[in-house]
Amino acid sequence: MVYFAINLVKDSVIPRARRRLFRWTLFAYFLGCGAAMVVVCYRGAQALVTLRGEQERVERMERPLLGLTASARDVPQHVKAMCGDLERTGAKLAHADEVLGQRILLAPILLGLVLPLPEDSTLASLEVDRQTGLVRFDLIMSINFTNQMTHSSFLMAAWANDLHLAKRVQNIRLVTTQQKTVRGCKVFVAHFEGALRQKG
Repeated sequence: MVYFAINLVKDSVIPRARRRLFRWTLFAYFLGCGAAMVVVCYRGAQALVTLRGEQERVERMERPLLGLTASARDVPQHVKAMCGDLERTGAKLAHADEVLGQRILLAPILLGLVLPLPEDSTLASLEVDRQTGLVRFDLIMSINFTNQMTHSSFLMAAWANDLHLAKRVQNIRLVTTQQKTVRGCKVFVAHFEGALRQKG
C-alpha cells in the first residue's frame, strides 16, 4: 500500500523573515505606546504639582484677606460681605452729601459783605436764618459821610456785583438807619436784609 503525505497549509504559513519583522514591529509599537504613556503620566504629574502649588499660593494670598473678617470662610463670601458694606457706606455718603449740600457757607458771605466796605465802616453783626431764608446784618458807618443813602446804594451795588456773594444772597436792601453812640463815638448804624438763594 502506498501512503501519500500532503501538506495543505504549507503555503499559508508566514515565512520566518516576515514573522521576525512583524515581531519587531509589534515590539516597537508597544515600546512607543509605553513611552508615550510615560510622557503623558509625567506631564500629568507635573500639571498636578503645578496646580497644587498654585492652589497653595492662592490660599496664602487669601489668608490675610480672610483674616480681616471673622465671618467669611472664602473669598466670594468675603467679596459679598464687602459689597454689602460698600452699599451701606455709599448710602451714608449720599446722605452726608445731601446734608452738606444744605449747609450754608458763611465765609463767602462774610467776605463778600466786608470787601467793599470803606475804612470807616464795619460789619457789626450777621444773622443767617435758614428757616425764614433771611440774612440780616448791621453796618457801623462813620458819621462823617454826608449822604448815607448814597453810600448805602454804592454798597448794595457792590454786593450785587460780587459773584460769590450773589450766588448765596440776593435782594440785599437797606431796612433802617439810626444814629448811635458806640464807645463814645457817634456813628450811623444801618440795618440790611437779604434773602438766601435756594439751591437747586
